[in-house]
Amino acid sequence: MAPSHIRVAQPEATSLRDKSRLGDLSIEILQHIFTFVDPISLGRLIRVNRSFRSLIDPAVSLPQASGQVKHLTIRSQDLIWTISRKTFIQGFPKPMNAMNEIEMWRLALGRRCQYCNRKARQGEPSLPRLSPWNAGPGMENVRTIWPFRVRCCGKCLEPRLIKETDLLISGSSALLPGLPFAIFTPSLDYVPSLTLRQMSPPSGLQLTKFYFKPQLEELQRRRDSTRAFGIAALEEWYKGLEDSGQQHNASATRFDQWELQGPLWKTFPHEPKNTSDNAFFSPGINTNQVERVLPPQFTQQDDLPILSLDDNSPGSLNMGSVRYGK
Repeated sequence: MAPSHIRVAQPEATSLRDKSRLGDLSIEILQHIFTFVDPISLGRLIRVNRSFRSLIDPAVSLPQASGQVKHLTIRSQDLIWTISRKTFIQGFPKPMNAMNEIEMWRLALGRRCQYCNRKARQGEPSLPRLSPWNAGPGMENVRTIWPFRVRCCGKCLEPRLIKETDLLISGSSALLPGLPFAIFTPSLDYVPSLTLRQMSPPSGLQLTKFYFKPQLEELQRRRDSTRAFGIAALEEWYKGLEDSGQQHNASATRFDQWELQGPLWKTFPHEPKNTSDNAFFSPGINTNQVERVLPPQFTQQDDLPILSLDDNSPGSLNMGSVRYGK
């Protein structure tokens, strides 16, 4: 027991302002830290504050370098996502041509229609289930249609589809080699080309080949702009349609293959435990537990840049001897 005349030193109260915070780091160091973060966590960090978002979101202008760190430079936001994808999900397909990483993740992991914001039905993720012939979207559910680079419900998809016969009589048949197409059942369930290569459809099931009107309109605009440079330029442009179409469809097939293997979020290091949408970007989320929560759904509600349909690179798929309804 200390004598009464001796005072025991008490720890001084520490002000919250004296504690170092992550936000106090230079932007070069912050962005370098983000290169070691998995895509799930990046999807949450992008919503923390404007400073974090400017370092991760390609839709936001990069801040000026602070100059406080000699050996680090500011990198493009899309490169941060690329490093994360290659580090944590090796072999996962790279974004399709003219798409950035965030747009790719929105298509891969989103659950809402890009047009009406309809959410995929609970317990029915928009992925192939037991039957590949009834895998959505149908009229009520939501699914990604990789050849069209769109994630939407059947109600929003249907008015944007055009049959091959209608396209032929529209005067745009010369664009067919450069246009991707998708196969649907009468109930508007998408059937990937990979599925048709692996198995035959049930007897009596009619499959119809559709094209995507926004992609057709974009290709028409490119054709018209090329025509202004003369006939020779237009002829060369037509020659390149088939090659660009093959590249586009090869990319779409890679994503279809990953999707057919199972839910894309299972490729992450830790299998999600929570299936609640509120867990994706909850304001009070513990970042130390981020890998144990279901990955973010990149949707309009998540305040991420909206996917632009003007960035499509159309193409075509060779479906072999499969017969389609017209």
